[in-house]
Amino acid sequence: MVDAEQILVMDHGRIIESDTHHELLENQGAYAHMWALQQQEEAAQQGRKQLTPGGSGARLIAGFFEEETSLQGHNPSLMCGPYL
Repeated sequence: MVDAEQILVMDHGRIIESDTHHELLENQGAYAHMWALQQQEEAAQQGRKQLTPGGSGARLIAGFFEEETSLQGHNPSLMCGPYL
C-alpha cells in the first residue's frame, strides 16, 4: 500500500481522503491516525513476541480496533490500486 499511486480513505461509502501514502501522512488525517495505530500495534506485537514466545496477540488486536474506532464516530476503510 505504501507504494500505491493513490490511496482512497473511505468512511460510510464516501471518500474522505485520497493521495499518496507520504502526502496522507503529512496531512495528519484519518489515514495518518490509522497508520500510527498500525505501527504501534506492530511494535507492541513484536515486543510481546519477544517477551512471551508463542503468546496470543488477541488483546493487542482488540486494543487496536478500540483505538481505531475512536476516530470521532468514523470507521474509515482504505482502498488502493488502479481502481480509478
